[in-house]
Amino acid sequence: MSIPLSIGIYDKTFVQRGTFGAPLGVTVNQKWMDAGTAQVIVSSDAPRLDAILDEDGKASKGARLWIKDSAGQHVMSGRVTRVSTQGPATRALTTLEITDDFQIFKDALGWVIPTAAISAQGTAGTNWTQTGPAETVLLAAIAANIRDRLDLPVTVPVSVGRGKTITAQLRMNSIYDAFFPVDDGLGLVNDGGFGVGVRQKVGGLEVYTWTPKTVPQTLSEESGVISDWSYDIAAPTITRGVIGGAGDGTLRVWRERADTDLEEQIGWKMETWKDDSSVSDPTQLYNDLQGALDDGASKVGLSITFSQTENFKLGTQYTIGDVVKASLGGVSVTDRLTTATLTWTADGGYKAVPQIGDRTDDPDEANISLVARIARAIRRSNAGH
Repeated sequence: MSIPLSIGIYDKTFVQRGTFGAPLGVTVNQKWMDAGTAQVIVSSDAPRLDAILDEDGKASKGARLWIKDSAGQHVMSGRVTRVSTQGPATRALTTLEITDDFQIFKDALGWVIPTAAISAQGTAGTNWTQTGPAETVLLAAIAANIRDRLDLPVTVPVSVGRGKTITAQLRMNSIYDAFFPVDDGLGLVNDGGFGVGVRQKVGGLEVYTWTPKTVPQTLSEESGVISDWSYDIAAPTITRGVIGGAGDGTLRVWRERADTDLEEQIGWKMETWKDDSSVSDPTQLYNDLQGALDDGASKVGLSITFSQTENFKLGTQYTIGDVVKASLGGVSVTDRLTTATLTWTADGGYKAVPQIGDRTDDPDEANISLVARIARAIRRSNAGH
């Protein structure tokens, strides 16, 4: 069975050093607006492992993998962040793990004055601040800190002005922390109507943006594109929030927001606290609190295995970030496709398992299971010779 993915091996200068033409298994865990991971399993005596490992068997600094689909389209790229081997020696397996290049947003800080030396960072008297469409502000922060200040080979596109109007402030927090997180209700770009990603290109990386779409058809077993599914429902964890804004002592701004309808429904009250000392605008404080309440609301998550047909393929008809409508097991959900796990093995073939909504399956557990399955298959094969 031919593998529907190609895996290129690159060094730290983005020069290709080979390919893994016959891996034993591949798992790719894509994430919406976050750094996913991928694991490639090969025999420990596989050709081209020397491009990853040094003479002592340690991971070479800066080695990279670039995974593409059968049409040559980008799936994931990133530095090799972990190498693990499982014996015995006669049938040892090596697993190479990469972290999606989206990681650069977590690895780069937003300086107060990106164009100045570190000794001048305290002279501004305030944070780096910019107001505008979310895409424009985000790309300006990326260009100033990652491309220009750190002088990394990263191409940043010209903004087309997507997203709501935001005011972003940077003061040595990471680009990711300033713009992306949603678990604290303070993310600036996740609900901005556009997606942001990073992918490898010739000689470096490129940041790209896109507008997610709503998949027009309602997915169901009857639609013929779903092979199996599961869902879970989590109860709410927050019903009201308190936030502290700018100011000290008696001058500090305080606000509270409660979902009284929810409290009446469940007969209980659950509070959370937010510290937002850089914000004095009451409207923004209320919006931040609403984000926290939304995050603590009841959640429904669907995990769906899609049949990979010519008319319904991940990366073609749908992709991470798209909004999908599904009706399964008496539950109807319209939500964003937040993760997708792609797996391939010689005995199991290729599967795409998207996850809709807030349910999150552990990719490490999936990969442990995959390694065990491959090991069992090799043992069966060896036993037959």
